[in-house]
Amino acid sequence: MYTHNVMDFGASGTGITNDAGAFQKAFDAMVAIGGGVLWVPPGNYLMAGGARYAGDAQDQQSIAIIGSGSASKIIPYKNDATIFQTNSNDQVLFERLCFVGNPGIKQDCTHVINVATALNATVRYCSFTGIWADHAIVYGATSRLAVEHCTFQGCTGNFGVLADKPKGLSVSDCHFIDYGDLGGRYHSKTPQRMCTAWIRVADATYPLNGNWDQVCLAIERCAFDEGGINGISFSPVDTLTRYDHIQISSCNTYIGPGKGFEITRADKVAIQHCNFRLARDVPMIELIDAGDVAIHHCTQNACNGAMGSYVVDSTTKSLAVIECDGRVQSDTITHVIKNGVTL
Repeated sequence: MYTHNVMDFGASGTGITNDAGAFQKAFDAMVAIGGGVLWVPPGNYLMAGGARYAGDAQDQQSIAIIGSGSASKIIPYKNDATIFQTNSNDQVLFERLCFVGNPGIKQDCTHVINVATALNATVRYCSFTGIWADHAIVYGATSRLAVEHCTFQGCTGNFGVLADKPKGLSVSDCHFIDYGDLGGRYHSKTPQRMCTAWIRVADATYPLNGNWDQVCLAIERCAFDEGGINGISFSPVDTLTRYDHIQISSCNTYIGPGKGFEITRADKVAIQHCNFRLARDVPMIELIDAGDVAIHHCTQNACNGAMGSYVVDSTTKSLAVIECDGRVQSDTITHVIKNGVTL
């Protein structure tokens, strides 16, 4: 793929001049030739507005926006803007970019990255520090979205990662914490407002009476602290949809005022090797109208005599809890395996 340099389109990288127009010119040039790579060299890029890659769905263009890690800083500065938006692309990659909020303003943007309708979108080795994104930091709709090796530090808004009607979701090796340090400077907007959930999946793409593809939603090796009201939320708004398969493994969660994981209307759920830290009696996992659920080898670190619980409603089909800490709180469920559970 042909490589462009955003500096060639007028970007200053000084952090003073608005570089949104330069990114838009670069995107337009890439659309004209069917995609490519946009190189973002070291610098501070002020984005007092957004840039949209308007690819043609028929062209199935592939694009990559790649920086130099913490040296390539993108600074959102427009509260009602989506900083980078891509539409109707085959492959989309954001890699090694450092997004930094402005401490002098309240809300930085609506989204930092919006990959709506991309067939395959990956956000990898990016950091997001001290950003208030009103809707979500990373947003994907009807996309197959992967977020890998990213840090979300001192960010807030409704959600860290939000997927709506995803064709697939993988979040792995990511940290979601309520403060960040960048170049020796403290950054955090979490105290101004807590995230509703660090990761949220809205409506599913698996209708109750349809024949759509089965979708796997996987979250692995992530850390969540108490800066989110909930750690992970799978809760479809549309009552006609259900999730097919949810897998959560090897995650560490410091539970805030809400729940660790909340899961509603999922046919198959597997949660394993997760640890929950809590300072009061709270639901570690809440299940509503789930199908077959297996929770095993999950532990808790509690203080002040607190105990976490697995809360299950009567519409959940079956639950197996194996070699876990905590207690099960339920109405009537078909099967319960209680090895290692304190009741």
